[in-house]
Amino acid sequence: MSINGPEGPYTKTERFPLKDIFSEKVFLAYQVNGADLPQRNGYPLRLVVEDSYGDAWIKYVDTIKAEKV
Repeated sequence: MSINGPEGPYTKTERFPLKDIFSEKVFLAYQVNGADLPQRNGYPLRLVVEDSYGDAWIKYVDTIKAEKV
């Protein structure tokens, strides 16, 4: 599965095997502390990856693609 940021300064792609997706180590955040994610923090969706620093996450998720391996 690949998750992409939008074109421009936030262009970034991360790829994950389905086992990581199903293990819940990779997820999409739409809220923080019970409130909608602020624009400056990636509204409407931000990629979160367990055991990874936040600056490595995709801040503004643009597309998600399931890929046949």
